[in-house]
Amino acid sequence: MALVALAPHLFVAIVAVGLVGGFAGIAFLTGLTIIGAQVADEVRGRVVAFVQSLVRIVLLGSMSLVPVLVGLVSARRIDLFGYPFVVDGTRTVMFAGGLVAAVVGMLAYRQMDDRRTEPLLPDLLAALRRGDRRTGSGVLIAVEGATPAETAEQTERLVATLRADGYDVVEPGDDRLRVAEAETQHAGARAKALAVAAVRADTVERLVRPALAAGAVVVMDRFLASPLAQYGVESDRDDAALDSGELENLVSWATGRLRPDVSVLLDRAPNGSAPPAGVAGEEHVRVQRLLTRMAAAEPHHYVVVDAAASPDVVATRVMDGLRPLMRPPAGAGGTGPTVPMQKEQPTAPVAVRDDDPAPT
Repeated sequence: MALVALAPHLFVAIVAVGLVGGFAGIAFLTGLTIIGAQVADEVRGRVVAFVQSLVRIVLLGSMSLVPVLVGLVSARRIDLFGYPFVVDGTRTVMFAGGLVAAVVGMLAYRQMDDRRTEPLLPDLLAALRRGDRRTGSGVLIAVEGATPAETAEQTERLVATLRADGYDVVEPGDDRLRVAEAETQHAGARAKALAVAAVRADTVERLVRPALAAGAVVVMDRFLASPLAQYGVESDRDDAALDSGELENLVSWATGRLRPDVSVLLDRAPNGSAPPAGVAGEEHVRVQRLLTRMAAAEPHHYVVVDAAASPDVVATRVMDGLRPLMRPPAGAGGTGPTVPMQKEQPTAPVAVRDDDPAPT
């Protein structure tokens, strides 16, 4: 806006106005995104309506006030570097508005900056890189949802089936015993969260990434979302002041932002029955809600399988959903390393249920 006010030529003003509109749109969409992520569902509609009403009120107020301010400033012609330059009320008011916007923007940035010791540009570049770079042609498959016992059983069945089909499969194993031992050594909720993250970071660095670099298929039981939701419920139960965003950032940092290529979501229709033995009701609900939200956001990375059946039937559904997304193994008609066929993936989660003769 300040550049628009100081523009000596119409072309410069047009370019600056385009920048103003672009950045204003970015700011508005960012605000709506923050509202959608931070405001509870039951009041989100009212908050969005309030923001939109506030925008209209501010716009009407500025349309009423700006002409008065412009009229109070008399136009003057000055020579700037040998060229005539007109200073009128429009330039003055617009320049003042640009200064106000700059001051408010700096105050908002300081309030929202949670990494004051990190310069802005390196922090932005690190976010764009999205963690450590992956090497190799391996595939990471995660089995999520349902209960810990069901995901563990389906993980074992999936590993056995893939090996029988000729794939080079690596199963890092179950971290639950190590997680339990780490939690018992610490009393505070934050210390427990750090210990759990350390266990996951060790597994990723020691087993998962080397296997992916070697081109193997890595199958993990409850890789990211389920442990995160489970620990969030335990923190709520202990009345610990741990924000869900902090937990997500912690787990993401511990794994180097490593994400599964394909996640198998064992889904089950909600009913009024009690949760399975050994599983807290609120934990099961939170796990399913978190996974469902992630599957809706990235449908091409999820295979949704109806888990309301016998283990043999569920295992068959899992393989029916994964086969269209996997290339044949090398030596069995495959043309190269095992990689997910991203370009041929559907635009919605692959759902495999009783009434489907084939994956849909």
